Formats: sequence, structure tokens, C-alpha cells
Amino acid sequence: IPDTAIFCGPSTADFSYISLPSGDVYETQWIFSQADTISTREVTYSYDSIGVFDVRLQITSPTGCQTDSLLEDLVTVLPPLEANFTIAFDSCSLDSIRLQDLSQADGTSPTSWLWNFGDGNLSSFPNPTHFYQSAGQKNISLTVRLGQCEEITEQTISYFPVPDSLNISPEATIYCGPQTLLFQ
Repeated sequence: IPDTAIFCGPSTADFSYISLPSGDVYETQWIFSQADTISTREVTYSYDSIGVFDVRLQITSPTGCQTDSLLEDLVTVLPPLEANFTIAFDSCSLDSIRLQDLSQADGTSPTSWLWNFGDGNLSSFPNPTHFYQSAGQKNISLTVRLGQCEEITEQTISYFPVPDSLNISPEATIYCGPQTLLFQ
């Protein structure tokens, strides 16, 4: 049995007592802190609210001998962490994009961030800026952590800026008659 089980948001937990001899001659009762009692050797229990919960296991042998174990504060259900962010940029300008983290868990901000800009660059700042070296579809992911909770979200942007100015240099400057001009 672990010292504690931590869940991020409402979850289900599987409980099983495996130290009993085989067969169903022992009576097993799981008693959860919400006063729910389930009489099976293995049980899946749903925790729908935030909090710290006890679990009690009672086992009765075929001869009436009983053992009772209270596992205090065994399950902790934390508020769910919701990862979210906004992206601000001028789609026509060769400029950096600005990212703002909006992630939270019950009004509390994350304690760590990992941005992946999809071009091999990363950032651990909560609200970074980033300059892309090339145009294209860019997948941006954000991984946030708060305590033992972690959540990931991703957004895709279309980054196709135009240069601020064009340098036009024809190959020749004097023409006698029709010419094809090539610009680079």
C-alpha cells in the first residue's frame, strides 16, 4: 500500500487486497471516508470532489476473526490543472510572437512551465516571446506543473510574415531593347 495516492482532479482509484488466501471464503469490506462500503476483494472507487480521504479495510475470516486497518489520508484529490495560453503576433510582420500563460488550478497559477515552439527551441518562462527563423505552420505546446499535477496543451499558428522591405537589384542597369529582369 502506498503512503498516499495523489490525483489531479476527480479520478477513480483501484483497490485490491492481495494477501488473502485464494477463494472467496473471507469477507472483505472497503469503507471509504464518504461512508461508502463495498464488499469485494477488488474495487474501483470514484473520487468526485477535492480533498484528503481515508480508506478502511475490514477482513473477516470464515471463523469470525476480524482485522481492521484504517489508512488515514491515503488519497489526496487536488484541483484539476487546466493548461491554456494565448498567442499574440502580427501575421504580416517579421516580429516575435508573444505568449501568455492562462493556466490555473482552482485560481492558483502553475509553478513551472515548459514551452516547446516546434522548431527545436524551448523556454521555461511563464510568458515568453519567440522569433521564428522561417515561415510555416508552427505547433506550440505548453507543459505546466503545479505540485504533482501536470497538464499539456497545444496550439498551431500560421506564421507567414512578409519582409519589412524588399531589396530589388536587377542583374544589369543599362538595357538596349527588351530584357528579362530577374529579382532576388
